[in-house]
Amino acid sequence: MNNASMVSVHTPDSETEAEVVPTEKDDIDTDSQYVKAGVGGLFVYEYSNHEYALLYRRLPEEDPDPNKWSLPGGGAEFWTNIEETLQKKAAKKLGIRDKKNVEVLGVITVVNHQNEHTTLAPNEDPYHYISPQYYINIMRFKEIFKIDDQNKGKGIKLHIFTDAKEFVDYNSADNQGIASVALVSLDMIQNMENRHLYFIETTYRAVDAHIEIMKQIKDIENHFAAIHSEIDASKKNLLSYKEWRKKG
Repeated sequence: MNNASMVSVHTPDSETEAEVVPTEKDDIDTDSQYVKAGVGGLFVYEYSNHEYALLYRRLPEEDPDPNKWSLPGGGAEFWTNIEETLQKKAAKKLGIRDKKNVEVLGVITVVNHQNEHTTLAPNEDPYHYISPQYYINIMRFKEIFKIDDQNKGKGIKLHIFTDAKEFVDYNSADNQGIASVALVSLDMIQNMENRHLYFIETTYRAVDAHIEIMKQIKDIENHFAAIHSEIDASKKNLLSYKEWRKKG
């Protein structure tokens, strides 16, 4: 599925700069730093009448956003185009041995992912990533990952989360620091309260954009279905008129 033409850009909600910028901002050294590029991939999987995103949980040492759930991907690399970076890093984060099993498709959305200078801790560095989020396809998915007993013990074990409470319980302190890969319900990601505490911004922005794209596609399909219905009705009326004329 290539939706490269359907691109939206998300920026953090904020007031105007004149209203929120404190004088302390001048103390932040951004002259020696650059806005960076990151990339993520959304793989949507249908299972038991639900749509899920394939996510991995970041380790405590992964900065920024340690311990949060993320779309597979990572920071852009020199001399490597963004699609190649996504293919390589998504495979690594998910534990897929052959990166060729990750197929990069169209762009879903572009996210400005950054921390706010108004909330920086004393020793915290500012960060700002421009992060395109792509659709990806995982080839041989059912061979690589174990989602039920059909795999007979083979493949990478996946957690499956549909219920928000179960998900929150799993993310307790007891499980911090444990690298995990999971299928997480798209509806849960979109509607979960305080989702920013569990998912990095690029993840839920990409899911929101995907759900909106699917809604637009459904609306278009319904529109064309209505048009076809009207055409069929007009054809029937025309045939009825022709039959009437023959009888007359």
